[in-house]
Amino acid sequence: MISKNKNLFLKIYILFVIIISVALIVLQILGSKKRVGYLTDFKLNVAKTLELNNLENINNELDEEGLKNFILNNENITNYIYHFRIRYYDKVFRNSDIYGVYPDLSNLPDYMENTEMDGDGIPYGNFISDKKDIEEKIDNINYVLKVKSSLKLDVKFIIGILIIILILPVTNKILNSLLLKLFPFFKNIIYKLNNKIYIDNYKDCNLYKNSKPNNYIFILTFTIFFPFIYLIYQSIYSSFPYYIYWDSTHIYAMDILLSSSNIMPDHFFHPNMFPLILYKYIFVPVGKLLNIISINNINELKNSSNPYLAYSEFAEYILSVCKISFMLFCAFMYINIIKIIRIHIYNFNKIYLFINSLLFLLISFIWANSIFINTVIRYETIGLLLCSISLYFTITASNISDKYSVNHTLCILASGFFAGAAFLSKILFAGYIISIPLIYITLNNNEYKEYDKLNNKHVRISFNILLITTIILIVFYFIFYYFVITEKIIPTAFLNQSHKSAYVFTQIEWKDFSYRFRGDKYVNIMHNAYKTEEAWDAAFYWTRNIKQVRKLLSQIAIKNNSLKDTAISEKGMYVSTDKLITNIDKNLTGGLLIALNDKVNEVYLRADYDFYLLTSKEYSKKDSRMIIKDYQFYINNNPYFVYKLSMDSWRKLNYGYNGDYKFSNEEIEDAFILIVDKLAKEL
Repeated sequence: MISKNKNLFLKIYILFVIIISVALIVLQILGSKKRVGYLTDFKLNVAKTLELNNLENINNELDEEGLKNFILNNENITNYIYHFRIRYYDKVFRNSDIYGVYPDLSNLPDYMENTEMDGDGIPYGNFISDKKDIEEKIDNINYVLKVKSSLKLDVKFIIGILIIILILPVTNKILNSLLLKLFPFFKNIIYKLNNKIYIDNYKDCNLYKNSKPNNYIFILTFTIFFPFIYLIYQSIYSSFPYYIYWDSTHIYAMDILLSSSNIMPDHFFHPNMFPLILYKYIFVPVGKLLNIISINNINELKNSSNPYLAYSEFAEYILSVCKISFMLFCAFMYINIIKIIRIHIYNFNKIYLFINSLLFLLISFIWANSIFINTVIRYETIGLLLCSISLYFTITASNISDKYSVNHTLCILASGFFAGAAFLSKILFAGYIISIPLIYITLNNNEYKEYDKLNNKHVRISFNILLITTIILIVFYFIFYYFVITEKIIPTAFLNQSHKSAYVFTQIEWKDFSYRFRGDKYVNIMHNAYKTEEAWDAAFYWTRNIKQVRKLLSQIAIKNNSLKDTAISEKGMYVSTDKLITNIDKNLTGGLLIALNDKVNEVYLRADYDFYLLTSKEYSKKDSRMIIKDYQFYINNNPYFVYKLSMDSWRKLNYGYNGDYKFSNEEIEDAFILIVDKLAKEL
C-alpha cells in the first residue's frame, strides 16, 4: 500500500513538473513577442540632476520643490535627468510578478540621451535631456517580456526536488549503511531523530524512551519573551524613514477602498484576490462596526468634509491589520517549530528544552523581521500567515496515526485550503504550495521501515537527507531572493546616514504623488476638499499621527465625532455641504472643527491643546472658565461668537480636574468645537 502511494505521488509529481516546465516555456515564448507601449510619468530627478552638474553640495535646507525651481531657473544648468516608466496598451502582457519588461530604447527622440532602465526587467528608467519641458508620453515604444529569474529559480527548485526524490532510495540506503558501520556515534543521532523506533535487543534502551517534553516549558518561554519580541518588532518598524514605501501604503489602501466600493471588481482576478476578499467582507466591515474607521467606501470619502484625515485613518487601519497578520505569522511559526521539536527530540533536560525553545522563537522572529520592509504594508503579510497556518495543519495531520480517519482528512483539506489562499495572496508563494507534499512525506517518514539484520531492529528508511537538502535549497532560495530584491532597498533605508533630504518629501511632493496614482476620482475629492495650500498643510499636519488624533476626538462625547465629520479651520473650507468658512482669525487657523449636534454635548479639555466654542448664538450661561475672544470667524459670511475654554491646572486643584463642559442644544445654536494644537502654534 505504501509503495503504491509512493509511486502514485511520484507520478503526480513528475506530471506536475512537466506541466510547470511546459508552462514556463510557453510563457517565455509568448513574452518574447514584440508589443507596443509608451513612456510616461516623466519627472525631474532632482538629486541626479544636481549630481550631473556637480551641484550636489548646495544648500540642503531647500525642499524638493525649492531644489526643482533652483534647477529650472539656473542658466548654468543645461542638462537634466528625468525619471520615467513604461506603460502598456496590452492588458495582459505587461510587467508583473511573472514577467519583467525589456523596452527597445534605440528609437527614441533626439533630445533623450543615455537612456537606461533602472535594472533588468524593471519598468522604470532615466535619461538625460537639455529640455525643461517633456511631453506627457512618448508613443510607439516596442518591448518584450521575459520570465523573471525568481520564477525560473522556483522551477529549478521543483526539478531539483524531483531529482532528489528519484535518487533518494539508493543514496539514502547507502548513506545510512555507511553512517551506521563507519560512525557508531551517529547511531544515537539517527535513532533520536526518528519518531517511532522498534528496539528488540539494544542495551541502552532508556535513551530512547518514547516520551514527550511538557507543554508548559514552551508556553512559559513564549509568554515571557513574546512581549520583548514585540518591542523589538516595534523598534525595527520605527527605525525606517517616515516615507519608506509610502506609495505602497497609498496604493494598497486605495485598492482595498475601491474594491470595498465595488468599483474595481477586476481586482478579484488579480493574484492578490484573497486578501482583497478578506478586507472587503471581514476586516473593513469589522473596522466600521467597531468604529475604528470612519469610511469604508469611496462615497463616504467623497462626502467627508475632511477626506484626507479619514483616508489616512483607513490606511492606518490597513497597516494595523497587516502588522497583526505579521505577528500571528511569527507566532504560528513558533508553534510549528515546537510541534516538530516535540515529535523528534527526546531530551529530558528542561533547561536544554527552554534554551532551544527560546532559540527557535528568536530565529522565527528575526527571520520574519529580516523581510519586514517587503511585507509589512503589502499583501504578503496575510500570505505568510496563511502559509504558516497551512504548515500547522500539515504537521497536525502527520501526528495523526490513523491516516484514514476523518480528523486526518480534515487537516489535509484545511492545509490545502490555506495553501491555496496563500497562493491567491501572492503568486510567489507557489513554491511553498509545491513543497507541502514533500513536507508531509518528510514528517511521515516513520511509515517507511525496513529490517536491519545487523542490529536486530527496525530502522526507518528516513527522509532525513531529503529534509536537509530541502532546507538547504529553501534557505539558499530565500537568501538569494532577499539579496536580489533588497539590493536597492537597503541603501534607501539608510539614506539618513548620508543625505536626509533624499527621502523626506515635502507636503507638496506628497500631494502630487498621492494624487497621481489613482485617477480623477481621488484627485477631485481632494481638490474639492482642500482648495488652498494652507488647508492642505493643516490636514497633512494632523495626519502625522492619526491614532493620536482619533484619541483626541474622544475628548468630545458626541455621537458623530468621527474623522470624516471633522473639518480644517481654514478660509475656503467646507464644514458641511452647505457651510463655508468665509473668514477666520489667524489664531484659529489650522485646527480641527467638530460640529455639536447632540441634545447634550460633553467636552473634556486637554492641557496640550486649545479648545474653543464657536456658536452663532451668544452663550448666556455664566462660566468663569469661558473667555470670549475678539477673533473673527464667519461661516457663509455670518459671524460667530468665539469662546476659549479653559481649566485650572492640576497643581492648583490638588490633582483635581475641572476641564469638563456640557452644552445643551438650547444653550447653543449651530455650534462647533475647535481644537488647536497650541504647541505647534507656539513653534
